Amino acid sequence: LEAEGFRYEGCVDIFDAGPTVECDVDDVGAVSRSAVFKVAVDGKPAPLVSARAVVYLVANTQFGHYRAAMVAAAPQENSFPLDPETAEALQLSSGDEVRVVPLSVRDRW
Repeated sequence: LEAEGFRYEGCVDIFDAGPTVECDVDDVGAVSRSAVFKVAVDGKPAPLVSARAVVYLVANTQFGHYRAAMVAAAPQENSFPLDPETAEALQLSSGDEVRVVPLSVRDRW
């Protein structure tokens, strides 16, 4: 959590007496380093994840029907490719906006 921008403020949880951490939403690394792309749905199956693949946390931008998934992909300059099954699960179509961030801190922009 500290790598994502959270900090210990000297408080403990009243239920388990563990330390609590906090930060402003804009200071969360995954939030500040995320990017918005247009979805490009293609007919290709989702690639198999290898040890060298970049895995992204991908989320639709629909407040009332929020969906997120982990996707191994290579974003293009203006679009993020999704296979049809993942696009359906995220309730997205080609041209919709999607917010993405590499899941691993070392892969972030």
